[in-house]
Amino acid sequence: MGNSTAYNAGLKVEAYSGSGVLEINMTVPFVSGYNFGTDSSITSKLSQLGPAQLGNLTSGQAVMIDSDIYHEGVVTNWTVTPAWTNSP
Repeated sequence: MGNSTAYNAGLKVEAYSGSGVLEINMTVPFVSGYNFGTDSSITSKLSQLGPAQLGNLTSGQAVMIDSDIYHEGVVTNWTVTPAWTNSP
């Protein structure tokens, strides 16, 4: 919860293989019901792609998110961190 607008808001997703190799490093917007691919070959196969543009959240605004990230391979460890800027 913030006191002012969060610009360019999204979720930064970093996922690693069992050997510690970074497999996914992307920021997805705060939108629900969309799919995101980790590279162009996966993205071309998805029928419902999420918007690429990050949005803005106003102070106190709540957001429900239900999105899928598709990747060819296995990840065993990941972090998801809110990301934003303080100005547009």
